[in-house]
This record gives sequence, C-alpha cells and structure tokens, in this order.
Amino acid sequence: METEIKLALDDRASAKRQLAKLGFSIAKRRVLEINTVFDTPGSVLLRERKLLRLRQAGSRRTLTFKGPPVAGRYLPTDERVQGPIVTPHPLTDYDDIGKEPQ
Repeated sequence: METEIKLALDDRASAKRQLAKLGFSIAKRRVLEINTVFDTPGSVLLRERKLLRLRQAGSRRTLTFKGPPVAGRYLPTDERVQGPIVTPHPLTDYDDIGKEPQ
C-alpha cells in the first residue's frame, strides 16, 4: 500500500533547505512525466470518481487504475492497480488499445 500526500509550497528553496537540515537528501532526480487519462465517451470513470491513466516517465510506462476514494482512518485512500507496460516503443497509436484519451 502506498500513502501519498501533496503539499503546497510557497517557497521551494526554503522547503529544500529545511528538509536538508532534517537530514533528508535527494534519492532520485526529477523526471518529466507525461500522463494520459482515458475514459468512456460518456465520462463514466469521471462520474464514478475512478481513473485509468497511462504515465510515461523517462523510458518507464505504467498503466494505473484508481478506484473511488474511500474514507480512511487518517487520509482518504483509493483502490489502486498498476503495472509496467513493456513494449519496444512508446504507445503513440491509441487504436492499439481501442480508446482515445479524454
């Protein structure tokens, strides 16, 4: 299970200095992510608060399904199923999977 939080920062440089003072260091450099979200023509997934996403980060491609948020003890959680896509080249022809990105 993964717990993810997102925090808004007013001053990125200050936040980086604070994290360094606390002993944190960069474990992995940033990489550009390209996210493509898929849905039905009637937006069924959006209405049901679900997500089907293809993410490309560098040479890695991951297909993720997220279920609707569920109230958790501390933070909302969601069902999540994901796995790598191993192909010799990135998906560029959406006809290959039968759906257009929305």
